[in-house]
Amino acid sequence: MIYLLSIRMTLVKTIRLTLFVIMLHCIIPAAAQQNQTMYFMDIPQARFMNPAFQNPCNFYIGFPGINSTYLGINSNTIGFNDIVFYGRGEYSDSLITFLHPSYDVDEFLNKLKPVNRIAPEMQLTAFSMGFWSGENYISVDIVDKMNSQFTFPDDLAILLLKGNEPFINNTVDLKSLSLDVAYYREFGLGYSRKFTNRLTLGMKAKVLFGMANISMQNNELSVSIDESDLYSHNIKADVTLNIAYPLDIYKNSEGDIDSIKFKEIEPKSFLFDFSNPGFGIDIGGKYDINDKFSVSASVIDLGFIRWKKDVTNLTSKGEFKYEGIDVSSEFNAYDTMELGDVVEAFGDSLLNTFKPVDTYNPYTTWTSAKVYIGGVFHLSEKIHFGILSKTIIQHGKLWQSFTASANATVARFLTTSLSYSITNSTYNNIGFGLGIRGGPFQIYFITDKIFYKLSKYNFEGDTSILLPSDLNNFNFRFGLNLMFGCKPGKYKDLPLIQ
Repeated sequence: MIYLLSIRMTLVKTIRLTLFVIMLHCIIPAAAQQNQTMYFMDIPQARFMNPAFQNPCNFYIGFPGINSTYLGINSNTIGFNDIVFYGRGEYSDSLITFLHPSYDVDEFLNKLKPVNRIAPEMQLTAFSMGFWSGENYISVDIVDKMNSQFTFPDDLAILLLKGNEPFINNTVDLKSLSLDVAYYREFGLGYSRKFTNRLTLGMKAKVLFGMANISMQNNELSVSIDESDLYSHNIKADVTLNIAYPLDIYKNSEGDIDSIKFKEIEPKSFLFDFSNPGFGIDIGGKYDINDKFSVSASVIDLGFIRWKKDVTNLTSKGEFKYEGIDVSSEFNAYDTMELGDVVEAFGDSLLNTFKPVDTYNPYTTWTSAKVYIGGVFHLSEKIHFGILSKTIIQHGKLWQSFTASANATVARFLTTSLSYSITNSTYNNIGFGLGIRGGPFQIYFITDKIFYKLSKYNFEGDTSILLPSDLNNFNFRFGLNLMFGCKPGKYKDLPLIQ
């Protein structure tokens, strides 16, 4: 992608977006995650992960304004402390980045995987409600979701940071490079019923409306380095960047794209736009083997969005020769130079090389499906243990994680969970969940990773902030429910997977 976007504004915004994700791990949140610890907790929002789950209360509604909020970032590669850190020797009291000349960039490159994935996500639940109608459990949800994912091969980082010398007489395959950023609204109607004494099934039908999207279609992308022409990149490409957002495209006298400007739009028209429709479905089930063991499974976020309004397709197809640019500028946290300046210069050089073709054809994107398979052992009425497998299916790739959880209902008003997860090749993910009830109110907080170590980062002399030392995997969800009809005989210690 980086070699194909010869459009100043698009290139700058896109690369700034992805670099900002890498450097801060807390921007526009992909395809991404739910709190795996939540799967094992007795709160209504657990059905977001399996529509067969039911709440024992007659009626609940998410409290307006603080219904359910989720923020998350998942990465199988570098963390924040791999990007910004205190230097060594004469720079030991200064914050530097991995681009600082005193740092051995090989240390950074050795931390990368063959394919690296960064997936931030945010969910804001505007409305959530569940109630019983006879033996049927009905739920209604309205959720704004912003998902993104950026994947890149380690060879791309080597090429950008060390130049083309390591690849002389070789071809760098960048087919795994991809970018997707989507903001959409989801209207969901759920249904769950216990069909036998042991089997409960559920589903949720979802109507989706896309608000904004950037998605990359990478059919072919490779860079060849010829020893006889060491400083040139021979690029073979068939890549399209689809954008669903109002744009102004400016062209030069030869008809080539010169720059792009993202239009400003009124928030009201943006939030109430239903021009990009889609559909999704969640399905799930739970089976009680006996009084001690339960199993469950679900597939969620099977769906698509058809982008039709304010669509622009930018395509580069063919073979190109790129002479390169020096991006080895020295900077650290105290420098006045911005990373965007480097990106701007990089974009200007590409502008003179590539000639993307702009079209305006509708396109379709697919939401990333997630598969959950869980099991529970009930040690007693108040203590139970769970294990969960989660698989994300995205662009033909599978991303796997596992969670084990110990759960306790201390009293009718208090439920808690302690979890351990293996996710994205990381093994230090200890999570925690807490739900507290008082009268009709239930407040909850859930995270899959407790930060036990914070580092102080000083900027501009007097400005300092505390940040987790390892921010490559992080998520939390919190909210407040109003719950009614939770009679003592009905609201009791329940199986973990409900």
